[in-house]
Amino acid sequence: MDDAFERANSLLTKARQDLTAAQCLAREPAVSQWTIGFHAQQAVEKSLKAVLMWHAVRYPFTHDIAALLKLFRLAGLLLPPDADNLPI
Repeated sequence: MDDAFERANSLLTKARQDLTAAQCLAREPAVSQWTIGFHAQQAVEKSLKAVLMWHAVRYPFTHDIAALLKLFRLAGLLLPPDADNLPI
C-alpha cells in the first residue's frame, strides 16, 4: 500500500476519533464547550491535512484551519458545496 495513502488514512482515523470524542462529550452537561470545540477543531484539522497529504500538498505545522483551507485553494482542491462561509 502507498505510504501517502497509509499516512492520510491514519490521519483520517484520528480525525474520526476526535469527532467521536466531541460527539460523546457534547452529551455530557458538565463538559465545557471549549473541550468539545477542541476535539471538533482537531477533527477538521486532521481531515484537511489528510486530504492535503493524499494530494502531495506540503503543509506547515499549524493548527490554523484558515491557512490549511488556503492551501486547498492554491492546490485547486475542491471543498464541499456548503463551504462558502469558511475563512478562506
